[in-house]
Amino acid sequence: MPKRDIRMSDAEIAAFLGRHSGCVFGYNDGGPAPAVRAGTYTLAGGVLRVTAVPAGTAETAGAAVRALRADPRVYLLVEQSPSYYEIGYVGVEGRAGPIGEAGGRLTFDLTPHRAAGASFAKLRDPGG
Repeated sequence: MPKRDIRMSDAEIAAFLGRHSGCVFGYNDGGPAPAVRAGTYTLAGGVLRVTAVPAGTAETAGAAVRALRADPRVYLLVEQSPSYYEIGYVGVEGRAGPIGEAGGRLTFDLTPHRAAGASFAKLRDPGG
């Protein structure tokens, strides 16, 4: 049986991102592994406006702001998995900016440089 292509097109990626708001993202905080935070986003004009879920004190958000200002590269992941054939994900690589902090929450805009996604719905038998 030939291998099925489950990659999403650019239009499918945009539609998937438009249907969701939760994400996780990774960035370089100077540690041995990327820092990972949970957040929410909105999609407006091709830009993701990201707000991190508070992960402690305002000092923690301040440290994340400093880290992102020093190295603004971000990888953001949005996924869904209500059932096997509904598993889907989109990964977005980009640079954060402007970067800020309000009320202990890290905020930034992410302009995608590259995005990729996959949908297990494409594995369904087209005949049944």
